[in-house]
Amino acid sequence: MSYTGYLELRAERNSERTVIKDTYHYGAFKVARPIYMTPESPFVYMLHVGGGYVSGDKYKTMITVEKNAQLTATTQSATKVYKTPNAAVLQETCITLEEQSIMEYIPDPLILYENAAFVQEITVHMAENAALFMCDSITPGWSPDGQLFQYTSMRSKLKLYVKKAAEGIRSLILEARKPSARHDENGRVYSFWIDYYCSSKRRRRIYSESTSAVRRGRL
Repeated sequence: MSYTGYLELRAERNSERTVIKDTYHYGAFKVARPIYMTPESPFVYMLHVGGGYVSGDKYKTMITVEKNAQLTATTQSATKVYKTPNAAVLQETCITLEEQSIMEYIPDPLILYENAAFVQEITVHMAENAALFMCDSITPGWSPDGQLFQYTSMRSKLKLYVKKAAEGIRSLILEARKPSARHDENGRVYSFWIDYYCSSKRRRRIYSESTSAVRRGRL
């Protein structure tokens, strides 16, 4: 498959700290040089060099954190999805965490503008003693004239595998134009925020709480 933007990144632990071992990217995706905010763990900015996502775009990111390594990854700015009259924007993220690895994945908010449709799938493969913290935020765009400014739909799926065994699947579907969507007193659709934490010792309890909150409409 040809992608609008593609990025591969691998982090490994050497004798003193985690280093970025390999990177590969093409199209609209790039990665900045790592910043060490702590002596042992790099902080990496993933970059989108275009102005935003448009109809028919396809993106893929693959991140591997090797044994005993630590990594924090984020984006340079909010991800903006504009009108998609012909086809939804597709984004796929694959994260692999080896033994005793730790990763924080904290992208900036996803902003869906008028008539935007977005589909994302996040697949996580992790060792039993690895840890992952993720934060995913979604919000509609704004209208300068104060009129209703609603995206079409947002579909997100998280698939979690521990030692190659399926541990859970979280699906989220938001359709702002449906009567069931929540609105404020001005008729605008509420912003949504979802975060979840997965780790070897606590993954079952925390993961089930997050998915239950979505089903009950608390997010």
